[in-house]
Amino acid sequence: MSNGMSVKEVALTLGFSNQNYFSACFKKRTGVPLSMWKND
Repeated sequence: MSNGMSVKEVALTLGFSNQNYFSACFKKRTGVPLSMWKND
């Protein structure tokens, strides 16, 4: 994301098997939707 990795790559690196679940966990933990945080 900030280092050029895709959401899917970050999710897999962190041990998530599903990027949608990772996005939901990210929002729950940070209070910010992943779509607003990530660099496109």
